[in-house]
Order: sequence, then C-alpha cells, then structure tokens
Amino acid sequence: MKAIQAVKKMVALGMGLTMVGATIFGASAAKLSDYPAPFVVNGTPASNLAIIVGDQADGSDVVGAVDIIQSLQSQAVVKVASAGQPSQLVVEGDAVEIGSTSDLLEIGEPIGDVRETLTEVDLDMLKGGQIVTDQGSTEFNQYLRFPNNATSGVVLFAEDERDRVGHYLFWDDGNVIFEWELEFEEGLESEVENDDLVDLEDEDVTVLGQPFVIVDTDLRVNNQVLSNLGANGNSLTGTNATPDLVIEFIGGAVSAVLGENDKETYVVDGKEYEVEVLVISETSNAGEGSVKFRINGEITDELEDGETDVLADGTQIGIRDILATGKDIQKSIVQFYLGAYKVEFRDTNTSDALAVPAGAEVNEETIEDSFVTIRGQFVTNPPAAGSLTGSEFEVQNIRYNLTADAVLGDMYIPPGTGVRAQLDEPEGMLTPNWDIRYEGLMDTGVTLLRVDAAGDDEYDLEFTNQEGIFFDVPLASNEAGNAVSALGLTGFAPAAPHQFKYGDDDDDLWFTEYLGTGDAGGVFATAAGLPLDAFYITDDDFFVLSNCVLPVGTLTDNTCFSHVLRFDSADTTNRQLTFTDLGTGTREVTYDAVTFLANLVVGGVTYTVGVSNAAGVVTAPLNLTIDLNGDGMRTNNTKVLIGIQGEGLLDLGTQAWPTLTTASLPDFGLNGVATGAIGGTSFNLSLITLAKEFDEAAANENISINVTARTSSRVGLQSVGNGTPAGGAGQLYGLFSLEENDDLSQALSGYGVFLELFDPEGSDDAEDLTVEYPLSQRGARVFVTGGVVSTRAIEAGGVERVQPIQIGAAKLASEVSDVSMYNAIVVGGPCANPIAAALLGNPEPCYESVSENKALVKLVEHTNGNVALLVNGRTAMNTRQGARAVATGMISKVTGMEAEVTGATLTDVTVAAV
Repeated sequence: MKAIQAVKKMVALGMGLTMVGATIFGASAAKLSDYPAPFVVNGTPASNLAIIVGDQADGSDVVGAVDIIQSLQSQAVVKVASAGQPSQLVVEGDAVEIGSTSDLLEIGEPIGDVRETLTEVDLDMLKGGQIVTDQGSTEFNQYLRFPNNATSGVVLFAEDERDRVGHYLFWDDGNVIFEWELEFEEGLESEVENDDLVDLEDEDVTVLGQPFVIVDTDLRVNNQVLSNLGANGNSLTGTNATPDLVIEFIGGAVSAVLGENDKETYVVDGKEYEVEVLVISETSNAGEGSVKFRINGEITDELEDGETDVLADGTQIGIRDILATGKDIQKSIVQFYLGAYKVEFRDTNTSDALAVPAGAEVNEETIEDSFVTIRGQFVTNPPAAGSLTGSEFEVQNIRYNLTADAVLGDMYIPPGTGVRAQLDEPEGMLTPNWDIRYEGLMDTGVTLLRVDAAGDDEYDLEFTNQEGIFFDVPLASNEAGNAVSALGLTGFAPAAPHQFKYGDDDDDLWFTEYLGTGDAGGVFATAAGLPLDAFYITDDDFFVLSNCVLPVGTLTDNTCFSHVLRFDSADTTNRQLTFTDLGTGTREVTYDAVTFLANLVVGGVTYTVGVSNAAGVVTAPLNLTIDLNGDGMRTNNTKVLIGIQGEGLLDLGTQAWPTLTTASLPDFGLNGVATGAIGGTSFNLSLITLAKEFDEAAANENISINVTARTSSRVGLQSVGNGTPAGGAGQLYGLFSLEENDDLSQALSGYGVFLELFDPEGSDDAEDLTVEYPLSQRGARVFVTGGVVSTRAIEAGGVERVQPIQIGAAKLASEVSDVSMYNAIVVGGPCANPIAAALLGNPEPCYESVSENKALVKLVEHTNGNVALLVNGRTAMNTRQGARAVATGMISKVTGMEAEVTGATLTDVTVAAV
C-alpha cells in the first residue's frame, strides 16, 4: 500500500487553447498506434487522466503503473516561444494581415479599428487602371473598407450557433462585413443611346483581382422628367432627375474567340471542355446577334451579349461580344468566357447617397444581403425632349456593402477558415478568389498557472516566476483540524473558530507585512525591542518574498523577483536561520547578535529578517518578522504580489492582522478598525495584467478567482470572472461549458489568458483551474487574401517546458465509481483489479482472461469518447511486461485496438496485434 500511495497523483490540466472545442479522436476509432494520445495530446496531459490499480495490487502492478506514468511525463512537454516572439505562421501569396507587431489586432478589437481601408498598396487584387473612351479617360481605383463596429468584425471567445466553444472571428447577423468601392477619379463619361451608356460597354476593368468587362448598361430616369423635358424647361442636370442605372460585368476563367462552326478544347479547374459554335444569328436581337454552343455534347440556350448559361456541372458560359457579319461578307465570331462570372449592380437613384438593398446580382442570383450605391449624374441634356439619346452621363463610383448572413444566424469563423465558407450566399463576395480569413491567435508561448485541489479540503498554487523557476505552494486549507480563533484583544469580540486559512493544515502562508502592538514601523534597522506580536512568522510557515507591492495602480515596472520560502529552523547557538526556497532549495543565513537581523538575498533582492527577542536575547518560540517587499522598511498592511512568467501579477487576497488571530486567515476587514468579524469563508485570487502590457488599454485586466470554504470541511472555486473595474480594458469571455465534456469549462481574456475549469459533473469534489498565461499579449491573426494563397507553420524558437502530471492521476479501483468518465490506464488483471474485470465482462475464472505466459494490452472505447487502456497479464511478471511495452511505446506499432505481449524477461518483449 505504501508503494501505491507514493504514486498517487491528480491531473487538472485541460487540453489547452489549441484543443478548444475539439475531441481528441474526432469521429475515428481509437487505436493503439495513437499512444500516448488520448492520455497526452500535443504535449499536454488529459484533464481526466487516471492510472488505476487494484486496492490490493501486487507490487509488479504498481511498478508497471509507475513506468507508465514516467513515460507519459516524458511525453508531456510543449515547445513555447520566447517572450515577445510572434507566431511563426507564414502566409504566401497576395495577402495582407490586418494587425502587425506595431499595432496588434487585439482580442475583441474590430478589424476596422486597426485597418479601416485597404488599397492596391496592400493587395495586388485591388490594383487600379485606366479606362479610355470616346468621351475621355479616367483612372480607376479600388478600396476595401471595414467598419469600426464594437461588436462585429472582432475575434472573441464564445459558443457558436452549434454550441461549440472556441475562439472565432465574429460578425453579428446583419452587420456590415466589408465595403468595396470602385472609384473613377475623373469620372467615367459616356454618351447615351436610348438607355445604354455606349462608351462604357466592352471596357475592361478589374474587380477584386478578377478581370471583367462591362457588357451592358441600362439607364432610365423618372417618366415625369422625360415627358416634360423641353416642354417646360426641366433639365436632366437639375434636381428633378432620378437616374436609375444598371451596370453588368462579366469575366471568367477562360476568355476565348471562336468563329461560327469552330471547335476548340479548353481546361477549367482541371476539367476539359470541348466547345463548338453551332450557329451565330445575325438577325436576332435587333441585329446585334445571338449564338448557340455545343459543350461536351450539351447544347446551350441561345445567348445574346452579356447573357450566361449554366452547364449541367455548374460551369457557366458567358458572352462578351458577338460580331454577326453575314456569311457572304466575313465569318461571324463570338468572344466568350468559360467558367464565367457575372456581376450586376443597380442603384435606383444615382443622384443620392442612399444604398439600395439587394442591389447586386451574381450569376443571375440576387444577393439579398447586399447594399449598392452608384454615384452618377447627367453632365449634358439630350437634344430632343422625351429621350435620353444624345445626353452625356458620368459615373463617379460604385460602392458595394455586404452584411453578415450565415447559415445558422450570427457568423462564427473558426481558425483556418474564412468568411466565404460561412456565408449563406458566398457569391456575395462578388468574385470567387478572395477571402477574409482567420488563422487563429499569435503563438506567443505560455506559462501555466494552476489552482490545484489537494484532496477535497486544500488547494495548492502552482506557477513559474519571471526567472523561470517553478513553485508549488500550499494556498488554502479547510481541514477540520484547522480551528483557530481570534485572540480576544481589547476592543475586539472573540470570534467563532475558523478553519479556512492560508497555507496547509499545519502551517501558514504569509504575504503581508504587519507591525506589532504599539509598533511605529519605519526603517528596518534593528529588531531589538520590537513587541513580540510583531514576530508572526512561525516555524515551518511559508512566506512570499517579492519586490512588487500593492497598490497596482502605482506600479510602473512589473518585473518582480518573486519566491516562496519556508522557515525551517533556527540554531540560537550559531545564530543561524534555515529556510527552504520552494523553487531552488535550502538557504542558510546568520543573524546579528545585537540587532537580531539577517539579510536574506533572493532573486538578487535583499530582504531583511528580524528574530524575536526580549531583554537582549532571543525568545522562544523563535518567530520572525520579514521585510517581504525588500524595501528596507517595516510598514503595516503592505501586501506583496507574485510576478509570474509573462509579466503577470498574482494578488493572493487579503489576510487578517496576525495580532488578532492565531493563524493566517483570509478576508479580514479590520486592520485597525475597532469592530467587525475576524476571518472569512472565501478570498479572491486576482490575476492582473497591467495596461502597459497591452497594445492599447486604459486600465489593467483583472481576472478574479474566488476560492471558498464549503460545508463538510471542503474547498472549491466558487467563481471565475472579470474583476476589472467598470470601464476597464479587461474583457473575459466565458466561462463556457464544453458540449463534448461537461466536466470542463473554458474562458479567454482580452490579453489572451486562457482558463480551463475542471468540475466533475455530479460530484462535490473540489474544482481545479488551469491557466495558460501568454508570455506577451496574444494578437488575432486575420488576413485578407486574393487569389491562390497558402499558409504554413514553421518551427518557432523557444524552449521546451514540461507539463507536470499532478497529484491524483494514480487511483485505487475503489476510488473510481465510473471508469467511463476518465481516459484511464487500468493496470492489473480482473483477479486483482475490479475495474479490469468490468471492462472484460467479469470473466470466470478471472485468471483465464488472458493466455498463459502472455499479457493483453487492449483499448476499450466508451460511448462518450473516453477510452480505457487495459494492461492485463496472466501473472504479475506478465502484467509488468505489458506495462513495459506501453511505457516504451512498443504498442504504438499496432494499428488496431488490441495487442499481445510475450517475452522471457522485461528486456525481451515482443508485441503483436491480436
């Protein structure tokens, strides 16, 4: 049993930000070749990992379990970037990122706040050009704009319309995604013939990276103006005119010219198309002509200029121009597009700035979520009343807005995808080859912080300080034997006993400087003569040394050298004090015989330590008072903060004044006030990121974690929320419960702090919290891409960090009521382990579940997606051989769910699929 207890550990670490909203295996079945998944995935131990042995397990079973835990720990390593390093995502092609290292696109920040307008300087697909007509020439330019909407076009952490939790690029349904503008600098002028702008037709223009030609226009004005024109002096150039204009563009993958009866083969998207011109009519369409094709044996409709037809496979053919000459003069020809794309814009009044809803069509489909504005005007009147012929019209620009309309409602774009894939009408992007893509959050590297349940009545705090040193600290205890009470000093009513305290069940954790009764404090030059109640740190107590202090608002430098130490002992003969730095090891210092002071240098900072004394000699019990913040002063109620890797600050809450109580109690509201209760049933652990660490922020971010005492001497995490004052910059999205695992809830802050709460459903066990704190602010990576663009990740610089498997991962079979709630490794056969017996259907006799001189390694997949890996040997040695095959990774060569292990010794092991 002692060996079993030595390997008992508990995992509360979640899947991490890269696994948000995902299951480990997805839809595929578990395989031995996946090992070490699902127990360790991407270097991170599973949150529900359990290694289970029987209550009376043989020593070989226990040693085999130890081998497996050690092998999993060796796999639990992640590579993190150095602080400030941007993600090593490489995007190749015509693409521009919205954010940059000098101006991050922050979580929750609208993309229009960082990049309001894109031009040809940013993207080749926005290149302009020149159009020359009989009426003159003009340069044309393209612009892509993004609105600065506080709630849309932002990256956030949420549940999408399918209840999947993750980080997304988000738009509210109905909000504008983008505005595209085609601007004609000098104005695009044309003479009007009937209702056509004849000088515009057949002119080439580029739209969002795709070549188009204007194939048709249709201009009308209100009938009242036309009927009265010339009769009463009304003018089209006056304020009464309401021009109604339609402009049609057509382009395509292949542009070609064929004569009547000609035949040619073209390739579109890898497919061959044999195109034959059957007939070109010179008499149809008022002499403008029409054409029919046979394409891969399929005969099209009769088509005129600007018209399209859709083939059976969805490919379009569109007509740019027909030259119908008559067979006795010259062969008729047709210019057409294969893989055609047709776009039409309409504004019912080009003289105002109002947008027309659903004013665009793409490939004959109305874009219901579009808004179109065409600004244009008549520059001359027609020579004859009642007709537009002979007038001149100028188009100044076309503006197109697309609003969000996803298939299920609001638009959530997960990493690695784009706007186009989420639209109910993807044609609303106007052209097929560009997108707005979300490629996830910046890879800044992270440090882990855990509030880790040590049983049901205590919490430990795990963190890595800014020097890269790992600490595991007793944080809070609610054990029944902790009962402490107020000392009943004058002016204070004795309080009821309190068992909820900082530290563990035996010893206290201190992080606040206090003075004694009648103690004036000041420069810490001597400890001689100080009141005895000034020395409140007792034998085996823990204390925080840190050169960062409250109030946070006064901090200009959050570089803190924070360590947690334990006061071990005092040797009064040699005047020697012994401490254990929980991160680096034993420290010894000598105190002065006159001042009773010692200098303790930790992290390059000198902290003064005073030893209790009276009448010139040390007193028993020998207690300490310490300058916890290293400023050389003794100040009442001075609380120190813990600086963690990545420049975060950790505020442990508020302690009781030690002169009023016998232990380190939380939530003490007196501190000099003459009335009130001593002690409390909860405290707030605050994770603070200073505003100066953000790209843009007016206030600090404060994530508040409420640690609470519960009935029956239990502890728990009552809440995790945003502790930022109103109007602050801190935003916390979540917590959100995962649909695929009800035990897990996740959240993400505006700085990029990722939190995962492990709360076993249907259990009153203490919750565990794992925090991924970024080494620098995580920016969102949003790209606008044109044409063929590829993304790839390159190896990031940085260091490898071990993700420790924590206390509790190893369990006795009697401690597991439902093995399906875990990703479990079950060591031992059904004779020694009832969990193994249940997984094998309770075989009788139990020892015949596996053949002689063999071990069975078998995966059992539960309906909820969790798995159990059974290691079952005929004998104790066979079980140990099976565990060795797991630990060494030999089972990963088996693609199925079951393997047989044989061998004469531990080093002579053979694994074969069953």
